[in-house]
Amino acid sequence: MKKNTVIALFICLSLLVSCQNNENKEIEEEKNELLSQFNDEEKDILDKITSHQDQGFYTYITTNLESGETIQKISHGIDTDKNILIDVEEEKIYALRNKDTFTIFDTDKNIYYQDKKSQTNDISKITEEDQLRKYNELIIKGGFKIVKDKDNIKLSFEDGSYDIYDSKNFDLLESVFKAEGNKLIQKLDSKDTDVEKYYQDYIKMIETMKRVDNRNEVTGKI
Repeated sequence: MKKNTVIALFICLSLLVSCQNNENKEIEEEKNELLSQFNDEEKDILDKITSHQDQGFYTYITTNLESGETIQKISHGIDTDKNILIDVEEEKIYALRNKDTFTIFDTDKNIYYQDKKSQTNDISKITEEDQLRKYNELIIKGGFKIVKDKDNIKLSFEDGSYDIYDSKNFDLLESVFKAEGNKLIQKLDSKDTDVEKYYQDYIKMIETMKRVDNRNEVTGKI
């Protein structure tokens, strides 16, 4: 690689890092401004919500509040101790990851892709940057108030949307929001702490499928 090319790449990388740092600084300032509106107990609640790491296998169902139509069913599982990550879209696209293997398959196409080389890192826990990103999401949503009772914590936003969390483990239980002009509600349908059980059940499903060499033939989030 030519010297000028290396210098140019270094400059570009430095600029990207600088822009990211500036953006994080702006979000940090907005976060502090947001927190100044709440008392110590409420600040502690927001800290726990934004630093929360899911642990378990969750299934959420999204419904149109007006028509009652089911819009979406998604599931995801995470076990940071065993390095397992699962993402399921509409019981069609399954993406599975453990410490040394990434697998994604489509039950409609009956195909799967597997990579035992590129996905070798540990599944990371929530970082300070992740938490800052969550604060930014709250800031973007606009003003809100915190309502707490014995079992739940509710964030009620000025636009009529809200999020409800379990007050013990801070799992998201229910969320109401608007999308494409429709008012939707997403609810936690089920949770199981045994993520590895789902991984083993799902990985067996590829035994009768055709393996493909190109990941782009299958889609997913992980």
